[in-house]
Parts: sequence; C-alpha cells; structure tokens
Amino acid sequence: MNTILTILLLTNSLLSTSQEDLHKFYMSVTEIEYNSQSQSVEMTIRLFTDDFETALESSSNEKIRLGTKREHTDTDKYIQKYLKNHIEISVNNQAQTFDFIGKEAKINNTYCYIEIPNISDFESINIKNLLLFDLFDGQKNIVHVKSGKMKKSLFLTNSKNEGALSFKK
Repeated sequence: MNTILTILLLTNSLLSTSQEDLHKFYMSVTEIEYNSQSQSVEMTIRLFTDDFETALESSSNEKIRLGTKREHTDTDKYIQKYLKNHIEISVNNQAQTFDFIGKEAKINNTYCYIEIPNISDFESINIKNLLLFDLFDGQKNIVHVKSGKMKKSLFLTNSKNEGALSFKK
C-alpha cells in the first residue's frame, strides 16, 4: 500500500511540474579559434534553441520559429543585430567588428557562426558576452579559445560577463 501511494505521489508531482520548471539550466558555449592560414578568428556559438528564440522574439517583437518551416524571413538579420548588441571582442587590445556568417537551428541547439577577418597576429583576446543575461538570472556563458596548440577558457556570469586571455609566446 505504501509503495502504491509513493508511486501515485511521484507521478502526480512529475505531471504537475511545468516544462519551464524542468528547464532550469541556462548556458551557452562559444568556441573561438584563431586560424593563422586565413588570418581570421572563427567563432561558433551554441545556445539552447528555445532560449535563443525567446531572446530574439523579445528584441524583435516578431515570432521567430527557429529551425522550422515557419521561421521568420528576417531571422538572420535579427540574429546578427542581437549578437552585435550582446558580444564585444578585442583582439590584441583593439576593438573588433565581426561578420555574421550564418546559423544552424536544430530542435535543441542553435549554432551561430561569426568571423573576424584580417587578424595577422593573435596574442590576446578580451570578450564581453552578454548573451541571454537579460532574460535568465542563472545564465552561464562558457568561452573556449584556441590558438595553435594552446586552449584556454572563461566562465562568464551575469556578475562577471567579460574576461581576457593571453596567448603570447
């Protein structure tokens, strides 16, 4: 009898938990790599699709529908604007602008690709990453940077949203 009561209570608890309560993990991962052959900094940003869609809809006042047949026709424009408003990068102590290359939107994750061209030498990087901090208090943004064989990382939060890494040889 106690076993049946326990199962009923657990089932009721799981069914009454909303989808939003289940998704309490807010994180993005940014991979940055210096490409010495093309003399560019290449970046891949991975975000949870539902969170990113919420951010884009909030900033554009449009229904975005990432990765679906009903995706808004101006989604790439909204993504580019959002990224430019939420990411600042300096390479070798010089502020940089980046080019939005494109995105891949899947059910769970969306990948954004950006590039900073014309970087002949890569000794240091400073990145300010504000992605999704305005929406989720628990948002964490992890940044991995690779130059040659060296790889370093930053763990950014709402209270510490920027960091610098040195790759001087």
